[in-house]
Amino acid sequence: MSNHINEISILVNLTIKIASLIKVDKTLRDAVASDTNGSESAFRVHKKLCDSEYLKQMTSIRTKAGNVLRQYSFAWDDPEVESYEYADSNSQYKTGRVQRAGSRMVIASVYEELLQPKLAQYKTDFDKARDAFFKSYPRYIDEARTRLGSAFYQDDFPEIELLEHKCFFDFYEESVPTMTTDPRLKISDDLRSKIERNAKMKERKIVRTAIESFIGSIVEQGKNLSANVKAMNDKEQKKFFKVSSFDAFAESVDLIPEYNKSLFGNRSDLTRAYTEIKSLLTSINDVSSLRGTKDDAKTKRDNFAKGLDKALDPLNDSFFNKLGGKDGTD
Repeated sequence: MSNHINEISILVNLTIKIASLIKVDKTLRDAVASDTNGSESAFRVHKKLCDSEYLKQMTSIRTKAGNVLRQYSFAWDDPEVESYEYADSNSQYKTGRVQRAGSRMVIASVYEELLQPKLAQYKTDFDKARDAFFKSYPRYIDEARTRLGSAFYQDDFPEIELLEHKCFFDFYEESVPTMTTDPRLKISDDLRSKIERNAKMKERKIVRTAIESFIGSIVEQGKNLSANVKAMNDKEQKKFFKVSSFDAFAESVDLIPEYNKSLFGNRSDLTRAYTEIKSLLTSINDVSSLRGTKDDAKTKRDNFAKGLDKALDPLNDSFFNKLGGKDGTD
């Protein structure tokens, strides 16, 4: 690897929170236990305080944003708890805590060209749904009075000021810490060398984990796609593969050259695998041609699945076992 991680990558932190608005009701639990002559410890009764289409929209966006972040990034650090302060409806200051997701490492060029625009659009869509939900929140509470009947309690519903801290979409970027010590730091040469050796070991570990994560994901997607395509030729299974899964796999494969060049050290085994997989995908002019019922479509599916299995075969356990050494690199 010719570049240090901090020269080619950035860290991205994405934290998305959505208030569940589902409440455990001990009174109802006790009533159910009494009605059934059961033990209170055997029951757990929940109340759905709010049934909102906007909450469903935010949940869907959270899933999509999380998936796209994982597709383009690699784990860096652990989640952490952050404190916040807010003023309630009576202007009384209160505090709370929220767990923020750990940052993830992204190749800078990939972030600017692919990931950042997608996250920005997801945030715009999330904030639109969030604002609509907050605007409708008083109405949801009124509807719950009727819907929950005697199980309605006003105190179950968080104030809007608190919900603002429990329902948000936030992402930001920061630089990757340098892997070398500041020359102005007054320490012995031995200690400086030790620190820098440890930093290089950490960097190699990060790169290995990144390769395992990225290539492992591609292999899993490819094997699933191959299995689903094969299943279409099995009359008993009657399965179909989703075009979206084909597109997602192709998009991941397209990232291999950039990652291999900037992060993985131009591994020749990855270059060969990419060339074979890309050639196979390019040979499919129209994905829908793999979904037909005629014999020529069945033949296409057989050839595609066999070709994909062959292209993925080098990325097996032996490939991952070699990551600690120099095998596979130029």
